[in-house]
Parts: sequence; structure tokens; C-alpha cells
Amino acid sequence: MKKNTLEKIKDASIVLALMVVIAAAVAAGALIIMSMIPSAHADGFQWRHFGAAPFAKTRVVAMRNRHDAFLALGIPAGAVRLLMKATEKPGTPTTLVVGQKLGAMISEGGKVHHNVIVAFGSPVRHMQYAAPAQMWQVTWKGEVYTVYLPEICHNWSVIVTPTKCVSDTFQVRRGDWVRLGVFTNGERLPSDCWSLSDGGIVSAIPSPCTACNWIGPLSVLPEGFMVEYSGLYRAHSRTQTLRFPREVTRDYIALCVIREGLGESDSWIIPPGAWKKTSIVHVPYGSAKWPVWGPAAITYGRP
Repeated sequence: MKKNTLEKIKDASIVLALMVVIAAAVAAGALIIMSMIPSAHADGFQWRHFGAAPFAKTRVVAMRNRHDAFLALGIPAGAVRLLMKATEKPGTPTTLVVGQKLGAMISEGGKVHHNVIVAFGSPVRHMQYAAPAQMWQVTWKGEVYTVYLPEICHNWSVIVTPTKCVSDTFQVRRGDWVRLGVFTNGERLPSDCWSLSDGGIVSAIPSPCTACNWIGPLSVLPEGFMVEYSGLYRAHSRTQTLRFPREVTRDYIALCVIREGLGESDSWIIPPGAWKKTSIVHVPYGSAKWPVWGPAAITYGRP
């Protein structure tokens, strides 16, 4: 009788031990799975493991489906058009690090997560993991759209930040030709800020000016600055406003006017320092004499 009782107790102990082991294994498995997928959080959507729930299995597939991904991320169609062109070239190498915030991210099955916080688990104690990615930026309607493509999960992500355009305003006579050149020592972002207002009628700046000669401006600019953006157009109104993305405030802008019977004026160069006081630079036209650009040609203020 005692033997049977002891055997029953022993069997019960074994069963209980097995249940504890199974429960522990299930809990551990759950923790592993939870660490591999994003999770909701009061401060945002935590992205815990960049290799889980990939949007695309390869970069080729991710690039092929990027148009739909951009729209799903809530990027406006106008900005998508700029991004499609920008992403035809390789992006800038970068990394996504723990604590970084993303506006939105698309994962497996086209699921979009908003207010994402990068929260990758550390493979080694006291070390943080950084996920390699490529980055592209475009400017559209006063906002910079930065998209990321991580190298492993290919989960397209986006950050949207506000920006401003800058412009210069000057006066000409109807029928004058205006020549301009933007001299930069680096590539500028695609942007819808590039525009011309001819008497209030807004259009794209006619570009490029393939017949323009920039020997004069280049002779006085620092070494390394070259014409990246140029234009030549005929003015139909007195007041002219050229609008540029804010990034050109690090560049030099050359303007000159061509008038029938007088030929071409000297070039007025807007240097980087001229933009510091305000986001708008006025370049009045000196119609009383030729050349047109005098020492007080640039004044500051808002229209």
C-alpha cells in the first residue's frame, strides 16, 4: 500500500516537473517571438527586430514595389514622383540606430506602422545594434521627405520634416532676357521650390541654358564651385521672383539681364552670406545706368 502511494507521489512529481519545463519553454518562446516583431508602445510603435516581417525578400523586389510603398506610407503623389526619380540612383549609406524615430514604416503584407521607434535588441551586453540602410531625400511643398531602405528587411520608412524655400526678387523691363546660374560644390536635392514668378504667373524655370557662358562669375568664385542649375528666359512683366530650395543658401547665384540695344549687364552674384538675415533676398533693378547691379543692389525684407 505504501509502495503504491509512493509511486503515485513520484509520478505526480514527474508530471509537475514536466509541466513547469513546458511552461517555461512556452514563455521563453513567446518572449523570443515578441522580440522579433514590432510592438505597440505608449510613446510610439517599437521596432524590435529589423529582420522580422520583411516588406520584400530582396532589394530588387523592394525597388520594384517602391511606388506603392511610398503611397501606402502616406507620401503625397507629388513627392512620390520626385522620390521615384531620386531612387533611380543609389542612396546615401546610413544606419538606423536605437532610439531613432520614424514617421512611418511598411512591413510584410503592406502593413504600415506609424510613429515608429527603433528599439533593436542588443546582441552583446552594453552594445547597441545599428541597421545599415540607404537614404534618399526630396523637397516638396515646403517639406523634406527622407526615405530609408534597410538592407535586410527592406521595410521602406519615411520621415517628414518642414523646410522653407528662399527667393530673390528684382525688376526688369518687359522683353528683357534674364540669365541665371546656381554655382554649387555639391549636388542639390530635387525640389518643387525651383520656380519662376513672372509678374505673379508661376512656372518652372526654363532650364538649362546650354549656350550660356559663365567665365566671368567663375573667375571670382571659390575653387570647386560649378554651375549645376542654369536658366535663360524672356520676361513678360516688370517684377521677377526666382524661388529656390533653402539648400542654395550655401551656394552662389549669378544673375544678369540682356536688353535690346544695351547688350548684357554685368553679373550680380548672391553669395551664401547674403541669406542670413531673412529667407527672402530682393535684388532691385538699377535701370538708371548700365551695368545694373550696384553696391546697394541687395536689400532685405519680406514682400
